[in-house]
Order: sequence, then structure tokens, then C-alpha cells
Amino acid sequence: MYRAAHEEAFFRRVSTKGPADRVDGQQATDERLPCTWNPRGWDTDVASTGQLLAAIDTCKSCPFLVTCEEQAQEGPARSMVWAAVAYDRDGEPIGISGLSAWVRTRDGIRLRDQKQTSAVTALPVPHTMSAPAGRAS
Repeated sequence: MYRAAHEEAFFRRVSTKGPADRVDGQQATDERLPCTWNPRGWDTDVASTGQLLAAIDTCKSCPFLVTCEEQAQEGPARSMVWAAVAYDRDGEPIGISGLSAWVRTRDGIRLRDQKQTSAVTALPVPHTMSAPAGRAS
């Protein structure tokens, strides 16, 4: 099992060995688990939006998905994609629709569409300006 999931399972004191019938009739091995090929792609602390979306899609077809879903019910994972769900470092799920904005916020990039909360101050109009020629004030 990939390192982050293994550490999470260890933290929860959950076995990473699943019953054979839950993994296409064969015991899961690290070579069969796609999350072991590039564990950083499942790490929400470092992965890009594209990597996290790819990890979520890959999880959906993983032979270990059912076991991961059962283990995820023990309590949410932290800072990882677990059973096709991305979790932040507090164990809160990150919705797919908000994943890109979440990554930008995580990286400290200000969102362009974020509303300004500071008041706009009008510039003073100088009174020394003269009226255009031919017009009286």
C-alpha cells in the first residue's frame, strides 16, 4: 500500500491487508496499486489540481477501492486522496468543484475573483481647477 495510506492506516491501527475477494480475487500488492507508482500525486499537501483529479479518477478503478472506502469510514484521512475523495490536513473532504480553488489557496495564490473587503476611498477633487473656456461656473 502506498506510504501515505499505510501511515494513515497505522495511525488508525487498521490493517492494510484486505481480504482476497475484495481485490479481484487476488491479494493486492504494491505493484497493483496505482497510488504506489507516484504517491505524491495522492498527497494534497503537494500535488497539483491535475494530479489530484487524476488520483481521484484512478482510485475509482482501483482494485483496492472497496477496502479503502471501508477504512476511510473509520475516520477521514488527512492530506491525501483516499478512496477517491481528497481530504485536507484537517481530514475535511475537498469537493471536486472546489479543488482547483483549494489548491490555489493552499499555494498562497490570491484568487482573481475574490472580492475586495477594504473600503474604496474617493480621491478629493481639487477646487483650483478652472472651468473650461466659454463656460461659467
